[in-house]
Amino acid sequence: MTTEVAVGPSLDAAIAKKVMGWKPQGVQSSVVWRRTYPSLESHWWLFKPSESIEHAFQVEERMRELGWRLVLDLCFTPTATFYEMAKAEMEPISAFGDTPMAAICFGALEVCAEIAAVESRDA
Repeated sequence: MTTEVAVGPSLDAAIAKKVMGWKPQGVQSSVVWRRTYPSLESHWWLFKPSESIEHAFQVEERMRELGWRLVLDLCFTPTATFYEMAKAEMEPISAFGDTPMAAICFGALEVCAEIAAVESRDA
């Protein structure tokens, strides 16, 4: 399966919605996100994981919470491979990008798409 989202605001929006579970807020709904913490009030969040390595590693942390481990290979073409940690029922999922941030984002979206496909088959 190939992710059909270009690097930039569209990819950032897809990650915020599908991986992070956030909701768009305000006029610039593909850029500004409302992030709510259980013990704190929600606040606005400018989220650009396709550009910021700090934000990309927040995606990696979210994937770890969901039971996936990231191996990032930077030898030639940045490659992100996610491995399921708990059940190991799914094959590793890899994605490539021009930057490490893009590879992490594409990989996370591929995992979400594969999980959705498995859940729809099982339903």
